[in-house]
Amino acid sequence: MRIYKFILIRIAIVLIALLIIYNGAYYTLPEYLQEDRFSFVAEIDRILELSLIFSSVFLLFLLAEIYQFNKRQQYNLRNAAMIFSLFITILVIALFHANGIF
Repeated sequence: MRIYKFILIRIAIVLIALLIIYNGAYYTLPEYLQEDRFSFVAEIDRILELSLIFSSVFLLFLLAEIYQFNKRQQYNLRNAAMIFSLFITILVIALFHANGIF
């Protein structure tokens, strides 16, 4: 039960943060870009940048949790954190690649 709770809380954190980034990226743009006809391109770029920053920090947080779980001999939670960090690593790699395209 603790593993499911751990995974669900972490997934909720990621989804809520990405939703906030998606909805708030427009307001981080300069005013001249907000009024431009093609501001959606700059908004997509800002979403990718902010998502990459958040995902990288969250990955570091997960790696610190893996270390703590290993230190406390909580191997089930460590394994769950390792699997979840694998998915976040894939997300970071995809965002890094997409950030280079835009």
